[in-house]
Amino acid sequence: MKKFIALLLCILMLFNFSACGKNIGEAGNGGTLDLDYIGEDSGEEESEDDGELGWLEWLKNALAADRTTNAQKQAQQEQESDRSAADEEPSTIQEYYQQGTEKHDEEQNSDSSQSTASQPQAESGGSQSQNAKEETVSSAASSSIAPQEENKPTGDTVTILINCQTAVNNGMHLESKWAGIVPASGVILPETTVEIEEGDTVLDVLLYVCEKYKIHMEFSGGTGSGAYVEGINNLYEFDGGRWSGWMYCVNGWYPNYGCGVYFVKAGDSIEWNYTCDLGCDLENGDPNGYGQEWKDTHD
Repeated sequence: MKKFIALLLCILMLFNFSACGKNIGEAGNGGTLDLDYIGEDSGEEESEDDGELGWLEWLKNALAADRTTNAQKQAQQEQESDRSAADEEPSTIQEYYQQGTEKHDEEQNSDSSQSTASQPQAESGGSQSQNAKEETVSSAASSSIAPQEENKPTGDTVTILINCQTAVNNGMHLESKWAGIVPASGVILPETTVEIEEGDTVLDVLLYVCEKYKIHMEFSGGTGSGAYVEGINNLYEFDGGRWSGWMYCVNGWYPNYGCGVYFVKAGDSIEWNYTCDLGCDLENGDPNGYGQEWKDTHD
């Protein structure tokens, strides 16, 4: 492209020199110039000048367009590179769960006949008994809730606890803006027994207790594989720092996939714990060393 433009410039320069030599020769042969001729010739020269300016303008536009195209290509490559890096290594708890859920779904779909009782094949719609619940359950949450068992469960049950001890450890309970959100005890919901039905997920159990005990809870992505809990008791991801958010564990194990595809069984012990350090500040919260490795290699 640059060679072509340089060639055009050379042709234009030769054209200008030829035109100038012709005008000088005509003026010298006659000794004087006819005024009428001068007037006509002036019009032609102006026309030629306009043509030359048109070529120059075209060349400028071509060069500008070439630079713009290169800049756009470079920006597009940078965006693609950023997306590829984000796909390979998640940077937030939400992305961590999303990637784990995709892998979990693939494994379940490839071998649906060998699903276990605690982790059966993932269903995109979640529990039939809980689908009618809204995605956000809001109320004026108390600092700590002591649930009262009105009737003893007659069927299968699980227990659930909601805790933000890591926020307390970081002194958030001492700040006025977190009053009524981060209790000094760190306990938002003490261990509570919940009766379950077949097909209930960890998300279903959380929705149930938050509705029953009027605890604010907000999640996104539906009730299936895309479900992600953004905030509980008005304590949200990133409130405790870049690596903060809500993580769940069942029987002391932190799954790397979403709560909407973890199907519970009788006797399970569920905990929702707030982390300020990508799970590294929770007991068994970083079983694969992912959180520490990520922090060591990224700002």
